Amino acid sequence: MGAWETVLAAAGGLVLGVGLGLALARARERDLLRRLRNDQARVRASIVPVLEWRAEALGIPAADRQSLSDDPIELAIGLSASIARVEGDPNLAFSDTVEVSRAELSGRRGARDGKRRA
Repeated sequence: MGAWETVLAAAGGLVLGVGLGLALARARERDLLRRLRNDQARVRASIVPVLEWRAEALGIPAADRQSLSDDPIELAIGLSASIARVEGDPNLAFSDTVEVSRAELSGRRGARDGKRRA
């Protein structure tokens, strides 16, 4: 096999590899776009109505609930952020949790020893 045949075979393999790579990439891109559209439809059908209902129940004005984007995922994020601002942080601070746990343990220890602590 001559040098030009080797170069021709290498070039053919390169073209074939690039072609297969592009075809697979396009198929993967179509699949990802299809999944994204399905996820957006599911978010719009199931999550956004619940968040809108909750925002309405909390009395958040419609102007604060609307998103500038038509993307349902951005709308859901905006609604949840509005709801979180109104509701505040429902979690106890760590120090409060430690104090409650300490009080429970002191009460249990006192009851076990036959003594009650106030």
